[in-house]
Amino acid sequence: MKRHASKSGQPPEQKPVRKSGIRGAARVSAKPSAKPSVKPARQPSQPVARSRSNAPKQPRAEKGAREGLQLSPAQSYLRHHRRCASDALSFLRGRPFAAALTSLVVGLALSLPLILLFLSYNIDRVVGPLQASGVINVFFDPALTEQQSADLAAVISKRPDVRSAEYVSKKQALERFESDPGWSKTLSQLSENPLPASVIVTPLDIGTTSGLANIPGSPRASALTDALSTLPGVDVVQSDSEWLERLRLIQAFLASFFAMLVVFFGIIVCVIIINTVRLNVEAKREVILVTQMIGGTHAFIRRPFLYLGFFYSLAGMVIAAVIAFIGSGMLESALTPLLRSYELDFELYMPDIDAFLGFILLSLFLCIGSAFVAASLQIRRIEHSG
Repeated sequence: MKRHASKSGQPPEQKPVRKSGIRGAARVSAKPSAKPSVKPARQPSQPVARSRSNAPKQPRAEKGAREGLQLSPAQSYLRHHRRCASDALSFLRGRPFAAALTSLVVGLALSLPLILLFLSYNIDRVVGPLQASGVINVFFDPALTEQQSADLAAVISKRPDVRSAEYVSKKQALERFESDPGWSKTLSQLSENPLPASVIVTPLDIGTTSGLANIPGSPRASALTDALSTLPGVDVVQSDSEWLERLRLIQAFLASFFAMLVVFFGIIVCVIIINTVRLNVEAKREVILVTQMIGGTHAFIRRPFLYLGFFYSLAGMVIAAVIAFIGSGMLESALTPLLRSYELDFELYMPDIDAFLGFILLSLFLCIGSAFVAASLQIRRIEHSG
């Protein structure tokens, strides 16, 4: 039976099972031995990475919270201003094309007042010497002696409506004409001095300030001219008050026209800033509503938009300065030949620092004030509609 059992194939069936069992056991024993060798290498790396990433974050958060609690009201206020300025710059960087277009329009609107400032300053410099033309030339009778002419000049200088009187004798007048090459040959051919004594009278309302506004053309100067012409011993009285009065009227018209243009372009700047800020406030409607729900005041919500107007003002002033510099160069090249034909040396000069400070303050006031009005009105609308 044993032999038959062995012959029936049982042993061959058991041997493969044993061999396979041994091999399977070997394989099973080999797999666990391989897995622990890999897992210890992977498992420590994960907690180390997590500890490295999480370790610095917790102290920073705790440190920031402690610093926020330790800030004084003034420091918190300044910190909020820094955040508002940073948010405004980020908003402009996020929309470069729209920001550049708005800044360009603001710069174009601000450039005209700056160009008018250049023109008014240089016009005062050009016409300032014309103030000397406002004097009155009083020519005496040639029959008067030197002593009589000097006494008459002293009488004129003591008048209350005369600022100064410069006496020019016959000899001094001849010397002045002889110094001119065009008259020296003609006067040398004369046997006697044909020039009379004269007095150069400066009225009292001349010399206070420079510029066209103070050129004498008033009835006061005309009355002085009429009074001097009636004095005994006076032959001729010459005054340029008529054309100077016309020049003064032209200057007054130009000043009014310039002021009207400044107001007009100032309104344009305000409209541009108001429309831009209003759209930006409307784009943040949801944020504003949430801020109001948690107790945010109007000033807190409005502050970032004020910085937006501030940065638009800075960009506009830079663009306006560039445009004004280029435009002044073009005007100088066009006006110089014309003024030289009248023997006037013309060169554009920059206004003083006070004029520039006034322009900067005006630009900031227009832009920031417009942003304040637009933000306040739109925030109230959102509050009532929400």
